[in-house]
Amino acid sequence: MENLDEIIFELENKLQQPDIRKSIEQLEDLISDDFIEFGSSGQIYAK
Repeated sequence: MENLDEIIFELENKLQQPDIRKSIEQLEDLISDDFIEFGSSGQIYAK
């Protein structure tokens, strides 16, 4: 069984793959419904 660090690393890497980023279905599976990101410009991104 993988440890938590390896699982998180694998999931983060999936988010960087162009084919995953183009798939709404795969992004729905990878990103939490309450996801919020703060961009360097101050822009706030939600799922």
